[in-house]
Amino acid sequence: MNIRLVREKDFTTLVHIFKRNTPEYFGVNEIGHFEKYLRELKLNSSESYFVMEENKIITGSAGYYIYEEDKLAAITWIFFHPNYHGRGMGKMLVDFLMEKVRETKRVSQIRVRTSQKAYRFFERSDFNSHGLKRISGLKDSISMKCG
Repeated sequence: MNIRLVREKDFTTLVHIFKRNTPEYFGVNEIGHFEKYLRELKLNSSESYFVMEENKIITGSAGYYIYEEDKLAAITWIFFHPNYHGRGMGKMLVDFLMEKVRETKRVSQIRVRTSQKAYRFFERSDFNSHGLKRISGLKDSISMKCG
């Protein structure tokens, strides 16, 4: 297993994997949001986005961004190719991201917005739910925090 920073040449593969997770985990309308995120990623120095590979094949991805003024980090856009669901890769990637965030020593809390379908996954990584919120046009989401 290898975790590395995303490269521009990964974007097409990531969008393909993202689409494989719709509509079960993401709303179809979120594809465009994710594509925009990837295009703008290199413009934002407070964000880091990673891919996980197995035998040089991208299996999934996730990232984080930091809100300096709030001493808050947020995990964002975590997903895996359906063939790799349930193999512990998500936990490995979340643990990796949490360690990277802690290394910055700039945050006191880590948050994630996730769906009703995936929130138990984050509970196993010590995230606590603090409310369900409905975001227009998106899947039902739960905002969670750790720390």
